[in-house]
Amino acid sequence: MKPHRHILCFTFALLAACASDESTSMVPAHDDVMLSNSVLRKINYPDDNQGLAYSRANQKFVYDDLNQLAEIHFGPLIYTVNYVHDNQIALNLVQHDLQNLKWSDTKLLIFKDNNLNHILTYSKFTSKDYRIESKDSISLWYQQGYLTEIRQYSKILHPEISDYQQYKQINFRIEDGNRVAAHIEENGQNQKKSFTFDQKSYLPFSDFALESPVYFGFYQLLIHDKLGKNNKNNIRSVCNASNDSLYAKDRFEFIQYQYEIDDHHRLKSIAMLGTTSALNPDLPQKEFVGQKTYFDY
Repeated sequence: MKPHRHILCFTFALLAACASDESTSMVPAHDDVMLSNSVLRKINYPDDNQGLAYSRANQKFVYDDLNQLAEIHFGPLIYTVNYVHDNQIALNLVQHDLQNLKWSDTKLLIFKDNNLNHILTYSKFTSKDYRIESKDSISLWYQQGYLTEIRQYSKILHPEISDYQQYKQINFRIEDGNRVAAHIEENGQNQKKSFTFDQKSYLPFSDFALESPVYFGFYQLLIHDKLGKNNKNNIRSVCNASNDSLYAKDRFEFIQYQYEIDDHHRLKSIAMLGTTSALNPDLPQKEFVGQKTYFDY
């Protein structure tokens, strides 16, 4: 009989909690962490065919003469960054690799009280045979300075559809300054994530890890320090719990992280080990180890 995923998650979390602090053994105490002012240039994610449920396209960041972020290269996509107002940043797709298709995509990041408040997206796909337009909206809520709720809405531009439809909501539980749990409801399906933490002070860019609770997308560099209070510590492990019947794709079952800093006290890499559950619950889990995300400055 196959063990229930909730039991497996509990077992993995218990092992992570009982283990020594090896997951952050390369991270010095807070007093030793003095991050350089040098800017982030590249993020290279691991290959998703190494037992991972998914990965992300590599990212490259281009800056202007004022050292402001000017372009984001996300795999084959290139977005320009336009600082519309003090509280608004626009992202415009200027290059893609889709053949015989016109694709325009604009994202507007709206800030309030120095925190991200809304994300508005307008996309249009046009080919010889069809045209699709859509609008998406993400709203964020904060309590006591922490990001505690995210709601995502979508609308297909069609004469018979006039309203945004909410399709996803994420609620976080905060304990001792950390997001220890996330409840995700998406199109009527539910998922729970639980997180354990080390005892080290939060490392900038550590939230760029796969399965981070507050990662929004390729534009994370523009918003990572505008999402309310950071976790007090660094995520040591994440465990996902979901009913087998809700699986629409492979998913990470459990991940343990290890952070490495460079000689200039900047985050150099995030290593992962863990397990992935297959779409078919009768298939065995996949294990992975030593899969790294690299940061270049």
